[in-house]
Amino acid sequence: MAVTTQPQAGRRMSLQQRRTYLAYLFLAPALLGLVVFLLIPLLWGVGISFTRYTPGVPSVFVGLENYSRIFEDRIFQAAIWVVLRYALGVIPFLVVVPLLMAFPLNRAFKGIGLFRAGVYFPHIISMVVVATVFIYIYRSDGVVNELLIRLFGLFGAEYEPISFLKKSNWALWAIMSVTVFKSSGYYAILYLAGLQNVPSELVEAAMIDGANWTQRLWHVILPQIRPMATLVVIIATIGSLKLFGEVFVMTNGGPGLATQSVMLTVYQQAFQHFRFGYASAMAMVMTVGILLLTWLSLKISERNQ
Repeated sequence: MAVTTQPQAGRRMSLQQRRTYLAYLFLAPALLGLVVFLLIPLLWGVGISFTRYTPGVPSVFVGLENYSRIFEDRIFQAAIWVVLRYALGVIPFLVVVPLLMAFPLNRAFKGIGLFRAGVYFPHIISMVVVATVFIYIYRSDGVVNELLIRLFGLFGAEYEPISFLKKSNWALWAIMSVTVFKSSGYYAILYLAGLQNVPSELVEAAMIDGANWTQRLWHVILPQIRPMATLVVIIATIGSLKLFGEVFVMTNGGPGLATQSVMLTVYQQAFQHFRFGYASAMAMVMTVGILLLTWLSLKISERNQ
């Protein structure tokens, strides 16, 4: 028996090895892309963050000088504060609004596929296009002001149009609304995947026990989709810290420093002032901050499970 089964075991092992090699072959293009477009630039950025590097000029090793300058930089400090305010303002909306959108997406009716595609559609539109449209919406003669003029007119009151993107106390909120509009469909689809994995038996058992919709949501549905909610929080947090496109198109950091984000500051230092070493140091600090926040979110999630 041992003599006859050993070749069969060898054939099974070789088949398994061929499947493993085939799997790595299919993964190779994606892994190559990660190495070329992520790992190598990351390592290169770490290296030049310790230098005074400008294209066309020999780089000079400066040690931790770039990192020490960062925390004395008034613009960087303002950018950190802007990003924190932006994150605290936008993340609750990106957690709650998509969840509310996901419930009608989870129903079965004629045309549900088209409805889901329509909800997801804003996410695939270029941020440049969306931000440009919202520039016209928030102008003093734009849609928002026109609606407010009509609303105030119903009550016999006068309304003075506001150029929202030129007011420091309104500009950041206007940018938040663009993010919520563009990203809510994406997070709603994530929530939809979580809702479709909730066992129907649990929901039906809660209904038999007399639980109303709010009780079923709080005690059955939300605990089941908690891993997906954690993913939404992590992705939304990382996205808010990387705020760039909306600001670059709509305000370029203004008025003043009211919407100056960290990524915009990195861009300006690198491609306007050509301080690539200093910009890389800023990017490394931001990368570490994102990793720490992600780790903290995962730990909090594990503790609550």
